Amino acid sequence: MKNLAFKRLVVASDTLKSGNQFEFKPRFNLITANDNSFGKSTLAKLLFWTLGGDPVLDVTWTSFDVRCLVDFSIGNSSPKRASILADKDEADSQVIQLSGKIERLDKKLAHSQERLESTRSEIEAINNKYKPLETSEVADTEASAAESSFLDSIASRAVQKHVQRTMETKTALIRTIKSTNRNLRSEQKKLLTKEEREDLDAAFKDSLAKYVDDLKAQGVNLSPVESPLDYKKLYGSGGAAESTRGILAYYMSIIRQAHKAENEAFSAVVIDTPNQQEQADFNYEKILKFLMDTVPSNAQLILCAMNRIEIQSYKSAAHVIELDEKKILRDTKYAECRALLNFDGSLVEASR
Repeated sequence: MKNLAFKRLVVASDTLKSGNQFEFKPRFNLITANDNSFGKSTLAKLLFWTLGGDPVLDVTWTSFDVRCLVDFSIGNSSPKRASILADKDEADSQVIQLSGKIERLDKKLAHSQERLESTRSEIEAINNKYKPLETSEVADTEASAAESSFLDSIASRAVQKHVQRTMETKTALIRTIKSTNRNLRSEQKKLLTKEEREDLDAAFKDSLAKYVDDLKAQGVNLSPVESPLDYKKLYGSGGAAESTRGILAYYMSIIRQAHKAENEAFSAVVIDTPNQQEQADFNYEKILKFLMDTVPSNAQLILCAMNRIEIQSYKSAAHVIELDEKKILRDTKYAECRALLNFDGSLVEASR
């Protein structure tokens, strides 16, 4: 089975004029620090953010103007930078096309603005047409009331028509979505026979029961769980610490099942801070051993954990990235990293 493994992450911030790059090995990797605020989670999330994912990043990163490049391999092939950026020429063409679309939209906007001004002139003409001569204060008041009533009537009818059109459009859209969902569910059922689904569910339940036992989380109630879709039934079962280990057992069962299916490239397994809910020291060590034994032998594992004695067994077997109070970025590495990320010059030129 082909596996996706991260090889290198390059990060640069034009705002801070700083950068850094990090290497990853094919098997065990550890991102660690002596403090929880040094950026372990952010570094792991940047791997997926660079691939187009949408992880929740610290709000401060949104102001850093960060750019990233990730090198990875799939199976025995290692995409070179040229292949990762093979779509750049197509992107250049898209920029030109988008520029043309923006120009056409600007023209439409200008035309709409002209129509708006014309409509305002027509409304003013209507006001003038229906405004009676000011023969007295009473007549003036009556004229203003008539004018207001007339315009309110026009506005009311326009709003009603707009609301009606919107309702009809949304109703039609809802019907289309429901129909599409029905068709997708129907097609989904054809992918596997009933017997195949039952076999998969049974294999999942066997793995889940085994992993719950391995993690000493027997307090988790597995009786409501019939398939991988029943994950919500595990939350809160067995108390906070045991429930957390039960959820880990659930995800590892899913991971093993995906790996066994061999119909997709298997991604690296990335786990952030396995010591959730204050796991006892004995259980924390057992969790780490469980991960090392259970993650498929040809898959990459990237673990984020505080630098403490309980992780020493994993640390000794892993490639270690250790962060300090300077966190992820270094000003001394900005020029080097920014040069590696300097692949968008032609995009800027094409958009001019």
